[in-house]
Amino acid sequence: MPHSQQQQQPHTQNEPPASCALSTESGLLTSYAPTAIREITTHTKLHEPSNEEVQQQQQQPQHTATTTAAKWNGLNSEQRARVAVLNAFRYCPSAFLETYVIHRVIGFGSNGVVLAAESTVTGECVAIKVIYKKRQGRINDPLPSEIVLLKELCNVSQFILRYVDCWQDVNHYYMVTELFGNNWNDVYSANNSELHPIILRSMNDEMYVFSMAVGCSDLYSWSFAYRCKFFNMTGYSMLPMKPIKFIVRQIAAALYHLHKRGYYHGDIKQENILVQLPDAPHSSDERADVDRPRIRLADFGHARLASLGCARYGTRATSAPEFNRASLFHGGELELDGRCGDVFALGLILYSLLGSTGELPSSDCMEDDIPDLEEAAWELLDGMCCPDPAKRIKIDQVLVNEWLSQ
Repeated sequence: MPHSQQQQQPHTQNEPPASCALSTESGLLTSYAPTAIREITTHTKLHEPSNEEVQQQQQQPQHTATTTAAKWNGLNSEQRARVAVLNAFRYCPSAFLETYVIHRVIGFGSNGVVLAAESTVTGECVAIKVIYKKRQGRINDPLPSEIVLLKELCNVSQFILRYVDCWQDVNHYYMVTELFGNNWNDVYSANNSELHPIILRSMNDEMYVFSMAVGCSDLYSWSFAYRCKFFNMTGYSMLPMKPIKFIVRQIAAALYHLHKRGYYHGDIKQENILVQLPDAPHSSDERADVDRPRIRLADFGHARLASLGCARYGTRATSAPEFNRASLFHGGELELDGRCGDVFALGLILYSLLGSTGELPSSDCMEDDIPDLEEAAWELLDGMCCPDPAKRIKIDQVLVNEWLSQ
């Protein structure tokens, strides 16, 4: 995949330098046949825009900040991700044409798009998350809490995604982290969710091709792919117990260290847990590797200090009862502890992994969805998913649970 070797001139927010202005054949980016691009799994430091580049942008006439909804009205998340990649190259050429070689899009959603990249200096690799600004037009906005808190908390546990660097332009914040997680569609030959690639051409006729995929390295993708594999082999879709326990213990360990420091995550769900097989087997038995997948807790956009209370949990489907205003256990914002919400949401993750479908509870009688589960496991689930937050067990109790540790 080519990358520019020429020194880029300082650019402004109004006009990208001519050598890196990118063209497309329509208002969005051109789509062609998929291109195979190798997997990458390590990390590196990021070069920030120079002071000269920042000053050059600040000297330009300031545009009126526009809201995201107004500017991107009518685009779905995939279309917006494609435009965001184009704008990243236009407004951050030193990072995207010199410091890094961008390999592919590995995920996107309503608030951003994630790129897999490789350092041209060290050969190491990272994930670059392009976070959409709520109001665009300025380059000196305060950093969002997702970046600030990950930078502060990434070293408290080995199971938290490691922060590397960040910067911003008029359209986006850019957060660089370690690149973590297998493509589970490839590992277990699950359904291929790869989309048409992004094709960009520079004004000096250099071609850039980036494959584009929906996020497929999270816990949901692991569960789906693993279930497909077992269903094809045995006709059953229940997951083995060992990797379930191993994964949940790691998530609990990450939360334990967050809670111990007075923070809650605020959005525990399968999509925010990245999963990767160990780099090397722990024994000569290949089965041991599969039973010990490693995780990283990601997406700290809803994390806060517990002392500030928790008005609502990040995802409604995994919210504890106390976050429902009609609930008997609902209190004022300052009375709700997000750490209790984290435990409840982790209980739902455990439940979904133990069930035959991988889905969240569909009825009040959870026993109907998971037959033949040990009584000790039900006691743990009941403790984690207790409707009354005052009676719900704490994360340290989850971590030392005898059944989970077996």
